[in-house]
Amino acid sequence: QLLGSSLVPWFHARTWIPMAGMMFGNTLAATTLAIQTLTKSLAVTSRDSVEWSLMRGATWKEATRSVQQQSLTTALTPTIQGLAVTGLVHIPGMMTGQIVAGQEPT
Repeated sequence: QLLGSSLVPWFHARTWIPMAGMMFGNTLAATTLAIQTLTKSLAVTSRDSVEWSLMRGATWKEATRSVQQQSLTTALTPTIQGLAVTGLVHIPGMMTGQIVAGQEPT
């Protein structure tokens, strides 16, 4: 017990393992999309503009700023869309699961 309450501390396995799985799953998808977009943009789409900026004296951060923004936008879009429908899809689904499992809907 934590401070006399019935809360389970976060570092117990039954709390930590599901949370870590959700965090790693979401992180993996976003990281994969970001790296894929970044490498594709630097190799194909924005290569000339990045090289031109570097030749004109820009730092690598300045030269790749638009590519970085594009890859972050692409990576975070699925997560943001998932959060937008959480109240419509996930919460009623969890409630249905609890009712089917025998929990009283009070």
